[in-house]
Amino acid sequence: MEKNIYFVIKIKSLSYSMSWMVLCLAGTIAVGFFAIDYFDLHPTVAGAVMANPERVFMELAIILFNPWLAGILLSAILAAVMSTLSCQLLVCSSALTEDLYKPFIKPKARQRELVWVGRAMVLVVAAIAIFIARDPNNKVLVLVSNAWTGFGAAFFPVILISVLWQRINCYAALAGILVGALTGIDMDAI
Repeated sequence: MEKNIYFVIKIKSLSYSMSWMVLCLAGTIAVGFFAIDYFDLHPTVAGAVMANPERVFMELAIILFNPWLAGILLSAILAAVMSTLSCQLLVCSSALTEDLYKPFIKPKARQRELVWVGRAMVLVVAAIAIFIARDPNNKVLVLVSNAWTGFGAAFFPVILISVLWQRINCYAALAGILVGALTGIDMDAI
């Protein structure tokens, strides 16, 4: 009986999440179509968007809405970016501290030391992100695509092999992750 209830809850959650995903994607597509229509009718204000198409939502918000509402919409973008950034920094810091520093560098590290190493890793990862983002020619979509290419190249082979082959050890997994990540970086450079 419990299994059936869990299955119903899981299906209900799945339908809610799929509905939200369709709604969000429909909103994104609608913004694109509105932008095409608006900037075709008003080519004089299309300069900023033509120079950087990633600014479509921001430019439409500034042009079409009251400054107060535009400010709220733009702050929503900033809030989403800050939320995602803080989560990504913490995940990277935790992964480097718990999965690299603690097992390989100092296995008997105390919790206080791990906290300080984690804070240092946040600074290191943030510095690397700032260095990558400094290039004005970088586009967000290209950077995200490159990041997912690196993640996929690094982790997919290890996950697949660990499912299919029971004798894989941590050194083989680490070597696979490093080779996959370097391959992803190398393919991006080509």
